[in-house]
Amino acid sequence: MSIFDYEGDNLQGVSVTLIGDRLHPLCNSDGEIDFQIQALKDDLDRVAKLMKRAVNKPPTELGLNVSN
Repeated sequence: MSIFDYEGDNLQGVSVTLIGDRLHPLCNSDGEIDFQIQALKDDLDRVAKLMKRAVNKPPTELGLNVSN
């Protein structure tokens, strides 16, 4: 389940974005709530790793000339 994504780059910064309208489906029990919230946390952890990779890329990987 991917609910979150990110946009931006390492020059201007990055931000978390939402892919869908709803964060998770309706829940009818404690177990469903726990499962859905854990899935959101796991997805945010996944996006955090991608964002950190994006902001830590050297400018040369973006095709910029940094030899000034």
